[in-house]
Amino acid sequence: MKGAYSSVDTQMSHRISEALFPDTLYRHSSGGDPEVIPDLTYEQFLAAHKKYYHPENSFIFLYGNMDIVERLEYLDREYLSKYTRTGNVIDIPMQKPTVNHNKTGVYSISDSESEEKNSYISFASVVADFSEREKVLAFDILMSILASTNESPLKKAVLESGLGEDLWAFIYDGVAQPYVVFELRKTDPDKKDEFINLLRRELEKLVKDGIDKKLITAQINQTEFSLREGRQGSMPAGLLYNFDIMSSWLYGGDPAEYIEYEKALENIKKGAEGRYFEELIEKYILLSNHNAIVLMTPSKTIAAEQAKAEEERVAAFRNSLSDEELEKIVEKNKKLIAHQTAEDSRTARNASEAVCDRCRRQDNRDTLPQGRLFRQTDAHHRTVHQEDRLCQFLF
Repeated sequence: MKGAYSSVDTQMSHRISEALFPDTLYRHSSGGDPEVIPDLTYEQFLAAHKKYYHPENSFIFLYGNMDIVERLEYLDREYLSKYTRTGNVIDIPMQKPTVNHNKTGVYSISDSESEEKNSYISFASVVADFSEREKVLAFDILMSILASTNESPLKKAVLESGLGEDLWAFIYDGVAQPYVVFELRKTDPDKKDEFINLLRRELEKLVKDGIDKKLITAQINQTEFSLREGRQGSMPAGLLYNFDIMSSWLYGGDPAEYIEYEKALENIKKGAEGRYFEELIEKYILLSNHNAIVLMTPSKTIAAEQAKAEEERVAAFRNSLSDEELEKIVEKNKKLIAHQTAEDSRTARNASEAVCDRCRRQDNRDTLPQGRLFRQTDAHHRTVHQEDRLCQFLF
């Protein structure tokens, strides 16, 4: 997680979630914040695993040409039948509308980098819930219309203002409450108010004057082509379908909600003849009652400060141990290392080799992007969020 948190994009994403969803699980980092992971006790770890990593809290997804009855019988015989129902149903709650315009964060840069024009400012607004397939698709189209190229109306205005080097605009979907993000990149902290004012002014202008119908039609056509093609970039089709299914099923919705798109697309096409997209901007962005502004600033010293704090914490813990307690920890570590370096059984090696061979064959066909998973629509990124996918199986 330290590696993940070295990325300003990862930190920005986490700060946005904290600001938009302060009362739900989305305020937490799915992989764990490196600064608080040491506070987790072994007992807490086991309790969390027992509660959440149980078949009762899993979603099993099968894809491909197979004997479905045989596969289900296998899953039941080799896995599901070995557990008993606990009645422990995990619900993902909805966040009540909230506004937070003062969320900040600091990320590390090297001594050779400049702190000037190296800040990031994001405005994020919740625009839907998971069940609103049409609205989520419409905002995906809208974000591309606004900022997919340097000539897109909103991005062009921001670039011409000189407030920053780039503008990202995307919808963060696959979560219980999808939200849009407008992110000014490579800017300065004192440009925050100017950026927010410019953003509001340009969006108000688009609502008043209307969005160029040619831009709308072109983006709808491109989105329709992508949907009908059934693939996005190099992502395997099965994985893409899994993400779409989980976008609704995970929260108690219809698993087919995001697989089907004909009705939603048709409604969008009809609406686009009028003020469909302008009304989305006005109602869910300009008049939003659930939004946040996040400022990320660079620091050349934060990494050293965090490392020093960690060293002091480890030293304090070590000094608090008796010789006997310290020896127990040493012995546990020796056993762990011995377990990790022990030769696997023939059965385990065969299974591992089979999986690795399958992965190698898959890698030759499709290469997944590194780090966060993206679906790309032109130059704009639509993020596939996996924070809640606690236990899935992909065949």
